Amino acid sequence: MPLSPGRSHDLDVLKRMLQSETDIYKRQRIKNRIQIILKESDRPQVANMRQQIINAYKRRDTAGAEAIGEAATTTLLARSGTLEAVNFGKAGSADSTVDVYDNPSAGSGTKLFSAGGTVNSSFALGVKDGVTASTGLTVVIAGTTPPVVSFSWQ
Repeated sequence: MPLSPGRSHDLDVLKRMLQSETDIYKRQRIKNRIQIILKESDRPQVANMRQQIINAYKRRDTAGAEAIGEAATTTLLARSGTLEAVNFGKAGSADSTVDVYDNPSAGSGTKLFSAGGTVNSSFALGVKDGVTASTGLTVVIAGTTPPVVSFSWQ
């Protein structure tokens, strides 16, 4: 279902808060709230939400976030960095998987994170102190019905 006008307003407020907040713990709470709104929307809204999150982070050169709700191989970071969080907004089918690799351009190499896509949609997995990637971060999401997952990194 599409976002209600009230939830759309909530999303706008959260985006403004995310742009101005510098405390990493408060930023994570804001990102978690965004994930709740994302969970309430259907898949066509995911592309719009992903772009909104990316736009919010373009103002910060050292950090990034991306929400992905489709089966795809996506480069998150093309340089060394740290994967800080993986949040599952909506579960996928039983055959779906989420893998993150230490690779700036392909879904191969050292696997930094792996999970089945059927993770409960209300479960957020925080990667404590982050996982260091020496060359980059590439995520591979596969499955008949892929989960909606967001990633944040520095």
